[in-house]
Amino acid sequence: APGILRLWGGAAAAPAPGMSEKNPLLRDEEANVTQMFTKHRTLLGSEVVNDAEGWHYVMVFNRPKNTTDSVSDPASILQECFTQRALEAWNFDQPTFFDKIQEGTLKREELLKVAWGRIVEILRGKSCGFTLGYKPSVDEEKTLLYIKAGGASTIDQLADRVGIHIRITPDAYAAEGLRCPQLPLTIGQRLGFNKAPAKNAPLYMKYESVRKDDFRQQSKTRLESAAKELGEILNMWDRNVAEAKRDLRRLMRLEDVRSAAFVVMMKHLKDTKGSDPKKFELHSKVFEEMNEIYERGDPDLVVEIADLTPEKRVQRREERWSPPRFPGYDTYAEAALYDDLTELDLLRLMKRRMAQFFDLAALQKHGIVDALF
Repeated sequence: APGILRLWGGAAAAPAPGMSEKNPLLRDEEANVTQMFTKHRTLLGSEVVNDAEGWHYVMVFNRPKNTTDSVSDPASILQECFTQRALEAWNFDQPTFFDKIQEGTLKREELLKVAWGRIVEILRGKSCGFTLGYKPSVDEEKTLLYIKAGGASTIDQLADRVGIHIRITPDAYAAEGLRCPQLPLTIGQRLGFNKAPAKNAPLYMKYESVRKDDFRQQSKTRLESAAKELGEILNMWDRNVAEAKRDLRRLMRLEDVRSAAFVVMMKHLKDTKGSDPKKFELHSKVFEEMNEIYERGDPDLVVEIADLTPEKRVQRREERWSPPRFPGYDTYAEAALYDDLTELDLLRLMKRRMAQFFDLAALQKHGIVDALF
């Protein structure tokens, strides 16, 4: 049996390795293929593999100490250790085994082996898609099963199936024309001693891969729509400014389209500044009108800019709609709904997925598993 199980999809049909295997977790001939491990030299001069590198969990399985021991009522033990969905799939795959255990007794050695084999099949199969590795403990009384999450596609599917809650990105709020929630200002920030801006505190949302993909596509579509409507307003500005302002007010009513319009306008200002003075002047006029419309709906913003010089007012408005306070054009177009999974998020995701198939506490109670860490 191989020391590394890099399995997903159809490969799950392969037989589970036996618990008595003594192959190392990584053999030398596998090093160029997996690229998961490095080696280091100990103080005594021995070269050893960094076998904890890159793994998320280790499940410690007990090995049978006495091959003659038997367990009574193995069917009840398995019903306690595995969930109903796992048992139904198992019974479908191996109906003769379940007929056998109904007889009342089973050798403990066989119980440990079948539990090991089934857990390996669950973790490396389509249900989880984890990468697995294993090796015996130093005293050979345990088998260490190393568990690692699969690639980005696998993690995406798992998050979707488990329904884990992921933090929304601040850019997603901006793309929808909403203000990201923030933590209250500290005393130092309120008094002006601490110049750091307020920290964002976005909410969490249940992960759905379809919603994630749709959100990004909607951001791109919204930018294209805002660019088209702004283009028509700019073309009309010198010919019929009253009608152009009316269309601009209509455009600014929708929060998500309004945010896209500011992103597009900031790009126009950047592209024409210094290269096309006439267009830059037009863009500046429309940008000023857009801000005046926006500020009328927020008394705090009116007070903020009331005593500023025209130059400072333009600067303050440009800062408001520029990174890092607001996403730029490319960032907006690729705005992600969900934040990246943290390492803690990933550990929770994996543990919740495993709990949908087997009960760790029950496995420990019946001496099948010693620990999961």
